[in-house]
Amino acid sequence: MNKTPEQLKQTAEQCYKQLQLPQFAYIKKYLNSRYITNELIKDYQIGFGQFYNNLYITIPIKDINDNIILFKLRCDPTSNNKVKYIAWPKGVDGTLFGAKELLNTDTIAICEGEFDKIILTSQGVSTITSTIGAQGWKTDWMFIFQNIKKVFIIFDNDSAGDKGAERLGNMILEKYNNIQVFKCDLPESVGDKGDITDLIKLGKGQIDVDKLLYESSFPMQLKIKQEEKQKEYKQGNYDGGSISKSDVERASKINCKKFVKIERESNGIAWAKCPFVKENTASFACYPDGKGCYCYSCGFGGDAIELVRKLYNLSFVEAVKYILNN
Repeated sequence: MNKTPEQLKQTAEQCYKQLQLPQFAYIKKYLNSRYITNELIKDYQIGFGQFYNNLYITIPIKDINDNIILFKLRCDPTSNNKVKYIAWPKGVDGTLFGAKELLNTDTIAICEGEFDKIILTSQGVSTITSTIGAQGWKTDWMFIFQNIKKVFIIFDNDSAGDKGAERLGNMILEKYNNIQVFKCDLPESVGDKGDITDLIKLGKGQIDVDKLLYESSFPMQLKIKQEEKQKEYKQGNYDGGSISKSDVERASKINCKKFVKIERESNGIAWAKCPFVKENTASFACYPDGKGCYCYSCGFGGDAIELVRKLYNLSFVEAVKYILNN
């Protein structure tokens, strides 16, 4: 079902006007309850209309030239429609929502849904999302990151979100070795399957962006490189024998805060002044649960083994030995 750009534009206008009708005030109330304000409804031309013989909230998805290319539909929240989200016209390919944001920034956040993207952007965070969910990212979309330096992946608090974030992070890191990719963990207070909307509800309309992006995130590493490392260093000598995979895993999971002077701790992250560059404030983050460290000042990042190697100018084997014996 092909539609011309003009037809899609007219559909958006009709649906937006329909949402303003008194009988659909309950839809506006629903959106407002999710902190999609009337101003955001206007800015994004969110509407309400009938598609596929059912009523849906409409979100126009535009390309970088502001042309509408498809609609993401959210079923009427009062209906029994089992299809919660769907795209229109029928048969359109998945795409990015917010692609224009990539033109004027070198830092981008990626979330899991259209409403979450609208909310994060309203909080001052340049954000994009896929119209086909956490698992829908395509390899040929990776070109969009060619001018990006930092990516923050903020997916829903569930197993699908975790798997989607790991997959997407690896896709980006495989393509670019100069991009820093971070996974942001939503607080447990959002609940199982919680998302950005739940987070802003907890904050009663506000999200602590610094806490979300910097205090609740950790750097991701290319999975393939990690596996290659273990193979490469397995041949080294440790106490008269080869280093086992277990030795490497145990050493790499030691909290990096053991090897630097900690200035403060918050949300499980320990902060130190960078041991490699002179700085006045602590910007060297040591993450719990074997997630390594990252310096927001100089850009160094890695696990405990990489940190000890650089701190003491040791070989990989020497660093493993040092960590396991101290």
